[in-house]
Amino acid sequence: MRLVILALIFLMPSQFASAQSRAVMEESTRYQACLTRIEREPQDAFEDALTWRMQGGGWPARHCEARALMALGEISNAADMLETLAVHGHFGPQDVTFQTRFLIEAGDAWLQDHQPANARRAYLAGLALSPDHLDLLLGQAGALSALQQWDDLRDLSNRLIDQAPYLAASWRYRALAHLELGVLDYARSDIFSALERAPDDIDVLVLRGRILDALRST
Repeated sequence: MRLVILALIFLMPSQFASAQSRAVMEESTRYQACLTRIEREPQDAFEDALTWRMQGGGWPARHCEARALMALGEISNAADMLETLAVHGHFGPQDVTFQTRFLIEAGDAWLQDHQPANARRAYLAGLALSPDHLDLLLGQAGALSALQQWDDLRDLSNRLIDQAPYLAASWRYRALAHLELGVLDYARSDIFSALERAPDDIDVLVLRGRILDALRST
């Protein structure tokens, strides 16, 4: 009898670990299924995620709920949910990648909803977690542009160019900042650097037209 009890004691940790592993796998499968369903049936995906969250689904359920809201056109509500989830959710140190992704999605949603101040807040929170994340830096540049904070945009563009000189957007943002600050020769140099990297980019072409018009007017 004692040998049977000892055998059970030694087996319990492995059985518990196996049960945990199955639970994680089931949650991961449900999470992916929920996100996939958004593309076809956003309303049904939202209702499923809401039920799942009420059942204790944790951050995967809340994230799917927010993404479904986005697909349903509830942009502001989705942005607020994503940002709240990232900032106040229960994450461990190993989950920084998820938090960063949620803050990028929140910032992008705030920008889509024409609320650049909120977008900037979300991107800044993300940069506090992942200081060199390119999507966060680009998002922050978009927010600063919308807020017309040209000095800050120029500083951030310098950082973008140092980190990602191959991106036309890095040069375009600095060209815009220089244009608005009245430094037209620098603006022209930057926009042609952007054109070298993306000669067919409509945003670059439009900004080039603005800069050339400004130069002709001086």
